Amino acid sequence: MRYRNIGPRIGLAYDLNGKGVTVIRGGIGISYFPDPFSASNELGQNPPFTVSQTFASASTFPLPINFAPGNICTAANSSSTCQPVIDNVFPQGVVALSYTTLTNTASLNAAAPAIVAHSMANKTPSMQTWTLGIQRQFLGGVTEIAYAGSHSPHLTYAYNPNEVGLIQPGGSSSTTARRLIQPLNNISTWVQEDPINSSNYEGLQVKYTKRYTHGLLALISYTYSKSLDYGGSAASGGGAAGNPQTVTNLRAGYGASGFDQKHRFVSSVNYDIPLGPGRKFLNQGVASHILGGFEVDAITTYASGPPFTVTLNSGVNSGSPSWPNRIGKGKIDHGNPQRFFDTSAFVAPPPNTYGNSARSVLYGPSTKNWDISLQRKITLHESKVIALRFDAFNAFNTPNFATPNAAIGGANAGKILGTVNDNRDLQGSATFHF
Repeated sequence: MRYRNIGPRIGLAYDLNGKGVTVIRGGIGISYFPDPFSASNELGQNPPFTVSQTFASASTFPLPINFAPGNICTAANSSSTCQPVIDNVFPQGVVALSYTTLTNTASLNAAAPAIVAHSMANKTPSMQTWTLGIQRQFLGGVTEIAYAGSHSPHLTYAYNPNEVGLIQPGGSSSTTARRLIQPLNNISTWVQEDPINSSNYEGLQVKYTKRYTHGLLALISYTYSKSLDYGGSAASGGGAAGNPQTVTNLRAGYGASGFDQKHRFVSSVNYDIPLGPGRKFLNQGVASHILGGFEVDAITTYASGPPFTVTLNSGVNSGSPSWPNRIGKGKIDHGNPQRFFDTSAFVAPPPNTYGNSARSVLYGPSTKNWDISLQRKITLHESKVIALRFDAFNAFNTPNFATPNAAIGGANAGKILGTVNDNRDLQGSATFHF
């Protein structure tokens, strides 16, 4: 337990004229939370608990049709035609690693296992949040304008501290000789998880809420925001933004978060069509029973696209990380799936140098979606009601495109090769209420 993890929270609300028409609200707080690296027990993936080995099955174990009948694999029999069984899956034997065999740095380097390591600092991630907004009754509802921000230090960042470094003048081109941690230069798979990431968020939020009156209920919101960090989370990897170019300069990766959305608009509307018995129009006669009792629900979503990082299809640093140099804007005002951004604005840097193009340098295509529902309630007798419902998800079958291929030098660089949403989905239902 960390006794210094104190999380105060302060909030305020002030009625400007004492009539509940205009209210100012604000608050600030600090919260601490454990940040799981992923859904698995990653420390348990280290040797000797977990060992990964490769067996040449093509030459050692034939297809089942070639098994010799009755020839079961045993410790004494590991021929090329024996049949592996559940209690002897690897008759060739398994190279066992244990704490007794990994006694020092040299033995660990010789075994070259995959490593998952955690920082000894083990600092608790936290979030500092602040908001300030004003609410006012307006147009039969409530309008709110607010500023919201947050800062989250000590977030977990996963990286390989033993990446391959650049070739130095007169130095070796061997990747082993260029590992950053030379006493462990045989270890290439190393996931180090340290609380060295942090994020910042600021946003302007506008919301209008109309309570149910005259058959109409509405919630409309818009957010203009920016989220920045040094890299993706340990589990997700940061989406198309990814992580910094090299672990030797993590601060150079400070840029838009992989989930950043500059603009987001969402509206939800429920409307009882004013036709039929008890409604404003056509409330009598046979037609009222045929056309009455309908309700329309709709959810509309507009969002700007997520950021992505431009990379190289083929690196120029002989195994070291390699991004391009940015020599132009890169953005196209009206990009399309065949040419979403200007690939000529990015070129390969000279060999054995890091490119100057930034992380999250461009943004992908925006998304648009409409979900529409039509309902009708038919009253049979007093409290007995049949409700018919028809839903259309992505009602207009609008394609929302994925981020483009951003590997400069590849055949598909600058092109969008897929979508991120489903096609239109229709469903109907009938329920009986009593």
